[in-house]
Amino acid sequence: MIRALMASQKASGLFKRAIIESDPQMYPLEYRTVSRDIVGAFALEQLNCSDVACVRSKNLTDILAASAATQATTPNLDPRVPVTPFSPAIDGTWVKGDWSALIASNSLPNNVDLLIGITFH
Repeated sequence: MIRALMASQKASGLFKRAIIESDPQMYPLEYRTVSRDIVGAFALEQLNCSDVACVRSKNLTDILAASAATQATTPNLDPRVPVTPFSPAIDGTWVKGDWSALIASNSLPNNVDLLIGITFH
């Protein structure tokens, strides 16, 4: 997601301009605790795993099924899970904070020329 790159100190200086297409700013990025404790925990449960080592032992079909179930279910488990549960997580290191909040506070790490567009059908 472009918004995550713009909110990442690690991406500073890597681009001069950005285009955000069909990614409205009202879709929040998720916080690391949400990613780990809700989305990640649910995905592990779908695979009957308790850690990443177990996930690595699963076949592609099982992982894709768990991913689909996680994508479809986790936004309804907890209001803190964004509509896109596999979004970049705000961890304070790679992604400094929520894009909208960083713009409002004039502290976006990558304040570059930006073009925003959406497609209407």
